[in-house]
Amino acid sequence: MIRKHNAALRHTPRAVLDIFWVFDRGLKAIPLSVDLWIHYMGYMKSAYPDDEDMIREQFERAVEACGIEFRSDRLWDHYIKFELECKQYSRVTDIYERLIATPTHGFLNNFECFKDYVKKYPKNKILEAVKFLELRKEVLAEIKEADAKKNHGRKIDSGSDSDEMADPMEQRTKEENLMKEKMIASRIVIHKNTAEMVALRLPYEEMIKRPYFHVKPLERSQIRNWKEYLEFEIGHGSYKRIVVLFERCLIACALYEEFWTKYVSYLESLESDDQEVKDRIEDIYIRACTVHHKNKPGINLTWALHLENNGQYDKAAQILDMLDSVSPDKKLIIQRRINLERRRNCNDRVCELYEHYISTANSSLTSILLTIKYARFVWKMLHNTDRASEILLAEVEKINNVQKSSRLLLQLIEIKMSDNPMNISAIVKLIDSILTMKSIEVEQQVIFAQRKVEFLEEFGKDILLINRASTELKRYMKTYNESEKKSEVIDTKT
Repeated sequence: MIRKHNAALRHTPRAVLDIFWVFDRGLKAIPLSVDLWIHYMGYMKSAYPDDEDMIREQFERAVEACGIEFRSDRLWDHYIKFELECKQYSRVTDIYERLIATPTHGFLNNFECFKDYVKKYPKNKILEAVKFLELRKEVLAEIKEADAKKNHGRKIDSGSDSDEMADPMEQRTKEENLMKEKMIASRIVIHKNTAEMVALRLPYEEMIKRPYFHVKPLERSQIRNWKEYLEFEIGHGSYKRIVVLFERCLIACALYEEFWTKYVSYLESLESDDQEVKDRIEDIYIRACTVHHKNKPGINLTWALHLENNGQYDKAAQILDMLDSVSPDKKLIIQRRINLERRRNCNDRVCELYEHYISTANSSLTSILLTIKYARFVWKMLHNTDRASEILLAEVEKINNVQKSSRLLLQLIEIKMSDNPMNISAIVKLIDSILTMKSIEVEQQVIFAQRKVEFLEEFGKDILLINRASTELKRYMKTYNESEKKSEVIDTKT
């Protein structure tokens, strides 16, 4: 809030202040509400009737916030009427200059009102002194040139003035009319450009049937129109117009996550160091994730990554913790929580989370996958192969089924193979212990016997050990084939 405004508020009664803060909260929540700005300005004019500067600054705040909204004409009208009441005609001219260059629904009427205004008031009132003198100089030069042509080149005495030769009243009227014509003519090009801008946007604007928020889903045609309209504005590259359109879109499409993420993606694509852009991105995430999409993983996960990217690890962790509480079975959320702690080197917290999720897993498959990831973390990041092996073995014992825990056992073998120097006998002993487990089935025996042969052929130096492993594999293969034949016979009989 501007300093002068704050100073005025310090001497304002409590009741008036309460009303002001209600308005202020509303305008921050929906800054594109033309009706709300008009009500606000009406209130400010009645509350501070003698403070023109402060009211003017609030009007500027209003048109800055939503002056390029397609249906903002009434707000501009109120601003113009205020300056007319204050008899600040040069300010009215400046407002019209901005308005006729803005593509709004009432652009034709705006230009007609501008022309009526120029025709109604003397030019020395509606123009600043410097601009008026420049325009009058141009007009006098044109009049002088026209008079010279009219007199067919007749010489005028150098000591006389053409103004003195003509009737003063007629001369002033002529000057006024020419200045009026020049003022309007110089704005016609701007008006035509505005008309072209309106023509490009009007098809999209006419398709918007519900510009306000509602819990009822939008029609597909409405969603498609918003998407196409946004792409159109992004293609034309005017940052302010793009932002305003996104904000308008998010009023009607607040419940559609894709528009929030599209808005963020656009702002991030600017790769800007401007603090205003950074603050806007943060504001979008706050509105989306704390109001409209509290429990939706997609945009909340993106917000957490954004916060982490900006070094706000604790806040990112809080968001992930919240998501975990509302969607505890989401594997992606679990992994994001763990990886966040790993990236900020909170290794103890990583271990805590892995152990928590493994113990509370709602399926053996989830438990197995998390155990493997946990073991890899301890192995690769903490460089503790013994602890990694313990983690895997504990899960194997809990499952007590070789077929279900085969991935755990294969990971255990891989960890043992990473020892430097490699302990071949320890690895063979591990595989042998797997082959003799009570819960192992013949199919799994074939898989692990094959793994043993491959390992010894690749790393073993004892040919006798390799031959014994090959013989063992053949025995398991024979047993497996026999069991398969028996199964086929039983199937044909049934």
